[in-house]
Amino acid sequence: MQDAATNKGAGRVAAARPAIYYALKLAPLVALYAAFVMGVVATEPRWWFGALAVSAAFYVLGAVLLKRQPYVTCAALTAGLLVAGGLALTGLGWLHMAYVLLVMCAALLLGPGTTIYVLMGLVLIELPHVREAATVGVLYEELSVLGASALAAAIGLVAGGMIRAAAVRAAGMPLDADLGALQDEDDPGIRDIMKTALVALRADSASLFMGDAEDMVLRCSTMRGVRVQSGGLLGEAIAARSAVTGGGGAGFGKSPGYRRPGTVRSVAAAPVLDGTVTLGVLAVDSARRGAFREPEREALQVVASQLSHSLQRQRLYAEMERSHTGLKVLHEGSTTLITSLELTEVVSLSIDAMQKIAPMDVAFFLRSDTGYELAGCKGMECPVGESFGLEGTLAGLAVKEAEQVYVSDLKGYTLPVLPFSAPGAASALMMPLSYEQEPFGLVVFVSSVTGSLSPHRLKLLEVLGNQSAISLKNAMFHAEIEMRAISDGLTGLLNHRAFQEQLGHELRRYERMKAPLSLIMMDIDFFKDVNDTYGHPSGDTVLAGVAAVIKGTLRDIDVAARYGGEEFAVLLVDTDSQGAMKMAERLRVSVQNATFKTDSGNISVTLSAGVASVPGDARGKAEIIELADKALYRAKDTGRNRVISWAEMDEEGEGT
Repeated sequence: MQDAATNKGAGRVAAARPAIYYALKLAPLVALYAAFVMGVVATEPRWWFGALAVSAAFYVLGAVLLKRQPYVTCAALTAGLLVAGGLALTGLGWLHMAYVLLVMCAALLLGPGTTIYVLMGLVLIELPHVREAATVGVLYEELSVLGASALAAAIGLVAGGMIRAAAVRAAGMPLDADLGALQDEDDPGIRDIMKTALVALRADSASLFMGDAEDMVLRCSTMRGVRVQSGGLLGEAIAARSAVTGGGGAGFGKSPGYRRPGTVRSVAAAPVLDGTVTLGVLAVDSARRGAFREPEREALQVVASQLSHSLQRQRLYAEMERSHTGLKVLHEGSTTLITSLELTEVVSLSIDAMQKIAPMDVAFFLRSDTGYELAGCKGMECPVGESFGLEGTLAGLAVKEAEQVYVSDLKGYTLPVLPFSAPGAASALMMPLSYEQEPFGLVVFVSSVTGSLSPHRLKLLEVLGNQSAISLKNAMFHAEIEMRAISDGLTGLLNHRAFQEQLGHELRRYERMKAPLSLIMMDIDFFKDVNDTYGHPSGDTVLAGVAAVIKGTLRDIDVAARYGGEEFAVLLVDTDSQGAMKMAERLRVSVQNATFKTDSGNISVTLSAGVASVPGDARGKAEIIELADKALYRAKDTGRNRVISWAEMDEEGEGT
């Protein structure tokens, strides 16, 4: 509340300052020219002294408005006007009097440079008159004009400086001070504190330096052109942890710790502290000798404390903003993750969400039967889809320890981060993924910058990693449920319903692409004897073994199913009848050469198979199944352990 009131009051003073200042400057101009007009219109001296009284009244009014009483200023200005009035009584003409008044106004309003030019112009005008003076009286008048003008210039310059000093004391800061350098400071609170230091200590400049004695940078200053130097009074203030002062002009004895344009004869510096931590140093300086003594030193320390509070608030706000941004990203990433049940999509969404928190290269591994499969990668060249053993890597160490491992600087580490090349890696984070204490994945972050992750980001990544693990497990459970719905529980092949759907899908694809499609129907020979002789558990083992042989023999694009009982079906895409016969024969031989270990002993079986194709043999789903089934039964009727195609039967006239 108090800070708000102070800022409000400072705003009123700042708004009123230009009006008060220019009123003070215009007051003598108005008074002088009023006196001049009066002197021209009426020759009686009382008008001149009445005008002087009016001028004095202007300055008294200005002093009241400023809530000050600059007696010296009023006295000097009144004396100047008395001199001008006295010169008028000597008999100078109105034109000469106008010269004198013009010089005084230039000195009051425009400063010494312009005043000199005005005087030079006046001299050039009057010199011819001096040389041509016919009488001593004329010569005296011309010289009186030059002398009065010089005197008016001197009085005007002194009076203008005193007006300026009065305005400084009243308004709270130098009117023409170069405060533009403060505009680079984003925090308005810090700008106000710097202006307060400048005014309260009557300093020529105030500068805020951030950092410690070894690494210090200028944050803001009321003066442009400030340059940091090493050591000096700034370093002494940090070492002493209290305000220090120095001075002496050319005999300063040591560097202030910075350089700025202009003369510096006195310097005071106070450390800006946050508890035991040094945030920076506040320094003020002046061209006056001995400008900063014990009271100023104590005041400077108070201002430095205010800066510390402002910097703490700024840092707290930045931390809150950073936390808000991080939590927002975390929320958005978590929300996106729980909306998907596709494993590959969850991996991709996880990588994207993690990179929003930590813009680093990411490798995403999921545990497989053969090691850890690289399920996703972004930012580096990775062999996605391949499986790796992680032994002998930092990634493997994280998996072994089952905890997050962050290496801020990889220099000196002999173990590689990944089982494949990661050039330019300077820091890395290995984050295992687990569900109910069971590890099933790993995310590796790699950066070419050392110290790439802050504790805040590490925490956010840990939380997001846990959410990612849950979403991945949900996707795995969903995939498992879907697989059970379409798979045969004993063999792991597609069940009858799923196979019918897949066959329909491939036939529709054939209609679009016109690529051949073949179906193999297979049956285990004399399987009933296996069950009767060895028991149904052994028969189940044989069924599972035959299914494994089929899966191991087929291509990745082919589809196998348990069609029912001991009967299997295989769908060969982009394969004509001739190619299907070769695959069926390969399956028959593979099963014939296999031995299946059961609790009742080793068992060997054979297969009979029938083949039909689209478009060579059939046109639709029912027809191709019927023709392949007829070819299968023909193989069983003609001795079993053989393969027959419907095309062969049709050529021999057996398909009619």
